[in-house]
Amino acid sequence: MVAGLGTITPDRVVIAATVHSGAVLTDVEEISSRLVRADAEKRLNLEEYSVVRKYVLRNSRMNHDAVLTVKFNFQKGKGKWFEVVDSQGAEGMSRRVLERVIEAEVEAATPGRQENSRLTPDHYDFTLVGMESLRGRPCYVLALHPKMKSKYLLVGKAWIDAHDFAPVRVEGWSAASMSFFVGKAYIVQDFVKVGDFYMASYNQSKADSRLLGKSDLTIEYSDYEMKTIQGDRVAARGSLGTGSN
Repeated sequence: MVAGLGTITPDRVVIAATVHSGAVLTDVEEISSRLVRADAEKRLNLEEYSVVRKYVLRNSRMNHDAVLTVKFNFQKGKGKWFEVVDSQGAEGMSRRVLERVIEAEVEAATPGRQENSRLTPDHYDFTLVGMESLRGRPCYVLALHPKMKSKYLLVGKAWIDAHDFAPVRVEGWSAASMSFFVGKAYIVQDFVKVGDFYMASYNQSKADSRLLGKSDLTIEYSDYEMKTIQGDRVAARGSLGTGSN
């Protein structure tokens, strides 16, 4: 029996089993070290991938949603590039905002700049908050304290899979303004396992600026196609969903 569990729920059973297995770590430096190691293995072994993203921008000053569907491509050593597949209601200011969001990510993914947003001790001081179950996976919950003001870093929390040491969810306030139009944003980024790798599956960003008012941007990910450095191919058809516990 684990003290303090109270009512036994399926999620708590998962955590309790992890506790009794003796696998729980309490040293945040060891957790962050394994997190960095797992990320390095992913970057080493993932040669290329493509994914379809559906961007939906809702704004208090717009009469309708702005929707932009984009196919993203990534190749090791080259970075990311994209092509617009479909556009609905994305025009004028809303179109410029969405395109700037996409272009900023492409820019951040260029060789030499990819390191700027990674969950590493170079960018963050980590504090171990505890353990929680997220979508049936036991996770270490780390508080994130950025070491610099950057739009690529978050003041918030990260849920790290206790077995794979990959982020399952990251959320918090951007440590600096995202752009002149948006200002600071509250961001929730979810990840799901596709093959051997945790990949982005859902993103929600909320902001309130003088120029645009209240904005809500969601990104839905679907149709991953991946190739490993060994030549293995993995595909995940349809929407990956999440955005919930």
